[in-house]
Amino acid sequence: MNAPPAVSNLFLSSDGAAPPLRVGLLIDERGIPGYARGIIEDLRLANYVDIALVGVTSGATNASSAAPESGLVLRAYATFIEPRYQMHPDPLVSVSCEDLLTDVPRVSLHIERRGDSCTLSSAGLAAIATAQLDVIIDLSGRPVRQVLLPATRHGVWRYHFGDRRLYPAGSGFLREIIDGMPLTGIELTRLGSSDGDDVTLLRALFRTVPFPSRQANRFAPIWGTRHFVAQSLWSLRHGSRDAPATLGPGLTPRNSGGRVPTVGQFARWMLGEVGGRVFPLFRHVDRPLHWRIAIRRARVPLYEDSSRPALQSFRWVDSPPSCHWADPVIFEREGQTWLFFEETVDPSRVGHICCGRLTPDGDLVDVRAVLQQPHHLSFPQIIAADAEVFMLPEGAQGGGVDLYRARRFPDEWVLEKRLLDFRCVDSSVFRASGSWWMMTSPQVVPGHAPITWLLRAERLTGPWEFQPSGVVASDVRVARGAGSVFERSGRLIRPSQDCSVSYGHALVINEIVSLHEPQYRERTICRVEPGWMPRLAGVHSYSRIGEWEAIDGGFTL
Repeated sequence: MNAPPAVSNLFLSSDGAAPPLRVGLLIDERGIPGYARGIIEDLRLANYVDIALVGVTSGATNASSAAPESGLVLRAYATFIEPRYQMHPDPLVSVSCEDLLTDVPRVSLHIERRGDSCTLSSAGLAAIATAQLDVIIDLSGRPVRQVLLPATRHGVWRYHFGDRRLYPAGSGFLREIIDGMPLTGIELTRLGSSDGDDVTLLRALFRTVPFPSRQANRFAPIWGTRHFVAQSLWSLRHGSRDAPATLGPGLTPRNSGGRVPTVGQFARWMLGEVGGRVFPLFRHVDRPLHWRIAIRRARVPLYEDSSRPALQSFRWVDSPPSCHWADPVIFEREGQTWLFFEETVDPSRVGHICCGRLTPDGDLVDVRAVLQQPHHLSFPQIIAADAEVFMLPEGAQGGGVDLYRARRFPDEWVLEKRLLDFRCVDSSVFRASGSWWMMTSPQVVPGHAPITWLLRAERLTGPWEFQPSGVVASDVRVARGAGSVFERSGRLIRPSQDCSVSYGHALVINEIVSLHEPQYRERTICRVEPGWMPRLAGVHSYSRIGEWEAIDGGFTL
């Protein structure tokens, strides 16, 4: 099985003389889901983890068959509708892990289930007790709660499929689609004696897919949070725990019932699907947009006045009809103001970096391409450091985060160093509190980046290290970067995107309240929705230097 690329590299190494964390695994005798194999691969690579024991469960439903198929309606859906929206590799397809665990002691655990309760046979429990485990990772088909197992220092960890505040029994990644929920959640939890006693260690909120496939809806959330186990173990190793996930903006807790929809819920949903296909304008799908850049000079920044007149004072820059201009970044050097941006030319859709000079009247002149690669480039961040000028563009298709240095500004750039060796999007580097900081969004599945991390380094060229308080956001409504983090009047400002409706739907501007432990904190100070111009359907970048400001906008064709 060719799993999507991992982004867990930051959590696989930890220095220090402390003994390794002793981790136990619970797996089903008939195999494990594909995503769980990825987790085990991470644990085998981590230099501070010892997989001390594997408990092999029997008598329980395995992971690949855990999705509910009971009922005529669900079986009809699984037979006739879902196969039209396949995503490969399915993270819940059963695979083998024998090659990864040949040297690990095993014990057998027979599970007797009666309704919602279960008991474990005594054989094997003594072996678990003597192993003196720090954590048990439950990768079996159904939860085995801590109360049934010998005590561990940090409990039993398990993924919960669905936002536990909305779907305490799990959603199966179908309920969100049927209920019309814009967000699909996934959590790593520490199991208690019952559902109500579980504790969320990490949570991420992805955009719900706009078509009727639970397989497609689970693809990005499950693969995109494979690193949660390694991240939480790394936090333990560093003597900290991620702060409990909090209620995100605009989300009202509710109990939506069981994970299996009723016949009535299914019928109402199917009627809505039919109507959405008859009247496609009512469907929230990603329609092609034509991206343009707008510029203005203003003493009052957009995040202090985002009124309609303020927005309409931006002047849209003319670009060739076949060219998309987006991700504007303003940079001042030697008395001149430059605008760097992404240019994508139809039909290739492979972006490269361009720049032009801004005249005092706001005209963009001397436009030229300045950086091209075989893969897509976008989101150019320009950084002045050590009497040099650097560019940090997004190049996720190239497999990492690459820093370029200006050999001749602004036309000639050379690769200085790869800063991160895994896929990330929309990275921003800035200087604050005597250190260099990077915000970046790891990307496992293209089109999904609902998590943003905070990294720190002493030098721009690294090495870059994840911070124990380093989760900036894990919510598709606010996580992904929308421009450089910048300082103004002693305030650190982080522009971000709301991608919950569609990619780049709205601009969200946040003030950073704290960069340091015990946790990163920010507050939203401005939100710019599309719609203040005809056909404007997206706004997803913001840059400000002095009185110059630039945004971009996606227009329906």
